[in-house]
Amino acid sequence: MTSDNAVSYTDAVNKLKQLGIKDEKIYLIDLILLIEMIWADGQAQESEVEILENYLEQHIANVNKRAGCKVLSLQDAREFVQPYIEKCPSDKTLKNLRELVAPVRLMVKNDKENKKLKEELLCVCMDIASIATTEYPYPSNGRFDENEKECFFNIQRALS
Repeated sequence: MTSDNAVSYTDAVNKLKQLGIKDEKIYLIDLILLIEMIWADGQAQESEVEILENYLEQHIANVNKRAGCKVLSLQDAREFVQPYIEKCPSDKTLKNLRELVAPVRLMVKNDKENKKLKEELLCVCMDIASIATTEYPYPSNGRFDENEKECFFNIQRALS
C-alpha cells in the first residue's frame, strides 16, 4: 500500500490472484465496472448484456494495442464476464473488485490514455444504465433509478 492508502499495482495484482484473476486476465478487471452497472438495478437485462457484449471487442483491441501484442481474445473476455452475468456478485465482491480497477488499468503514466479509458468506461456505464428501465412509465428523472445513479458515481469516484 502507498502512503495515501491507495492500493499499489503490486498489491492489486496480488489481491486479484487471491480471487482467481491472474496473468493476462487482470487486464479485464475494468469490465467489472460494467457488470456492476448491469446489476445496479437488481437485474441483468438482455439489452444491458448486449451493450457489454458489443463493447468486449473494442475493449480487447484496446488492451492488445496498449500491450503491443495479442494478449487476450474476445473469447477470453466472454469467459471472464460469463460467471458475473449468470449470477449477481455480492455487493462486497463488486466493491472490492471496483477498488482494484484503477491501480491495475490506470497505472500507465500516460494521462491521455488513462483519460480515454475512463471516459470510455463511463460512457458504456451510461449506455447500460439508460438502455432499460425496470418499470414503465417512469418519472422524468427516473430513466436511471437511484441505485444506478449511486453505482455510476461510485464507479466515477473509483476511476478518479
